[in-house]
Amino acid sequence: MALVEDPPVGAPMSSVRVLRAARSAERGLPSRSLLLVLGLMALLLLGGFLPLVGGAHAQAPKGQASGYPTFSVTFSGPSLMPANGSIHYVATASGGPAEQLDGTYTGNYTFSASVVGLNTAGSFVSPVSGAFVSRMINLTVGGLNQSGTYTLELNCTSHGKTNETEVFSQQFQVVFPYIIAATVKNLNAYTVSGAVISVLLDDTPVGAISVPSLLPSASAQVKYNYTSLGLSPGYHTFTLVLEGSAHLLEFSDGSTSYSVTFYVQGPAPDYTYYYLAGITAAVLAVFISLLFFGPRRVRRKRSP
Repeated sequence: MALVEDPPVGAPMSSVRVLRAARSAERGLPSRSLLLVLGLMALLLLGGFLPLVGGAHAQAPKGQASGYPTFSVTFSGPSLMPANGSIHYVATASGGPAEQLDGTYTGNYTFSASVVGLNTAGSFVSPVSGAFVSRMINLTVGGLNQSGTYTLELNCTSHGKTNETEVFSQQFQVVFPYIIAATVKNLNAYTVSGAVISVLLDDTPVGAISVPSLLPSASAQVKYNYTSLGLSPGYHTFTLVLEGSAHLLEFSDGSTSYSVTFYVQGPAPDYTYYYLAGITAAVLAVFISLLFFGPRRVRRKRSP
């Protein structure tokens, strides 16, 4: 073991610190700097670990922590709305202070509704507020004339011994529909009621149209809005077919089937590849031209 002498009297403080550090090293003890670094590392590790421990106790659902099931509202309805049309939703509430842990309901639910989006001018929700009946409410949303994504928001409250209020939402998209229209007429001597017209797209049933009661010799225009995020490019055919009691009617051309064929334009072609290929070919042509036909050095003959 190396011996470290005591610093002489009057030695500089820097020498004293060096000698003391050397003594600590000889004794197998860490220096103050090392202890400080280790302490800081321990604090950092402890600070990162504590939130994880605390977070494990913060994950319990709000309802269960308060002695009742978790408050929730579910929606049933379409995801697409035709522009200037309407759609219907059924919202069902459960949990919260209105429901006991054994599944019995001792309270009630109320709500207020709104439509959220970039352009909601003219939109409506009916009813706009009120109480759930048997935990359910029927909602009609409409009046939107701009395509895009919108959100139906319900600010709901579960009433019991205490009250809990939460906001639940349902997204939907507004699209411009494909519309097929035709005129049907009744040439019989009696009124025809309850007629239904089947709607097919490319020979696949997609919906139906209810025809109003028609008096003898009366006619009516029927229309069907087909909502879709988009059809594949090419030709498509809508067909209206008079079936059941509707066979007593006919379309304006005297037939019991009416078809319309239309063409859906595909996306514009992407010419980027061709542009890049043309530019590359031009650069290569210039390079080859300079390589073979560029200026050449003329060698001078050496004088004898």
